[in-house]
Amino acid sequence: MTNRQLAPAAPSHGRRVIGVLSQRAGRGWLLAAIAMALCSYGGLIALPSLLGPHPGLLLALRPTPEVLLLVGHRVNPLMSFAIALPVRLLVHIIYFRLGRFYGEPILQLLRPGRAGLRLLRHAWSKAILLASVLLYQTTPADVSLGILRTRPRIFLPVLILGAAASTAVLIAAGRGLTDLAAPATRWVTGHGPAVTVTLAVLVAVQAPLIGRSWYRRSRDLAAPPPDRD
Repeated sequence: MTNRQLAPAAPSHGRRVIGVLSQRAGRGWLLAAIAMALCSYGGLIALPSLLGPHPGLLLALRPTPEVLLLVGHRVNPLMSFAIALPVRLLVHIIYFRLGRFYGEPILQLLRPGRAGLRLLRHAWSKAILLASVLLYQTTPADVSLGILRTRPRIFLPVLILGAAASTAVLIAAGRGLTDLAAPATRWVTGHGPAVTVTLAVLVAVQAPLIGRSWYRRSRDLAAPPPDRD
């Protein structure tokens, strides 16, 4: 047997290019998740100043259930739906793609998601997770479905239906709870500077801790096997 036969085959140029593009795509989804988190933190800090004059902007930055409840009576319901749904869908799609790209290590970055690693070992886990996305959407469920290599053509319709339903329910609840939410919104807007400083301090303390944890763990992230879908 010759030395040429013993030597391992060098990866083709095409495979190297695909590998580089794959790594860049994964980092792109990770940067997108960081950007969305920064927008959410920005919306939280600016909540007292945006809640009164610019509730639509607040909803675009942070379309979380509590914000949907707070602005439900301040923004036209159709406008609220049109603003909140695309942003919420984008967040869940980003985490789904992170799960498909990086696998289980990305789930370990999410505290609620670490317990979900045991769920992934069961054959029925995908059905349970899809049902949870239909009823109430969470990022650990998105990542878990990505890890299980769920096909986008299955995940996306379930996500769109579930997110549309939950967004509509939250908007309706916010409008129905107007009388109960009014004292809270008046207090927040009336104590705007103090609330803003408090929220900024909380974010300033929490964000570096989360960022350090993500940085330490993300150094071990590697690309998964090529996607066959």
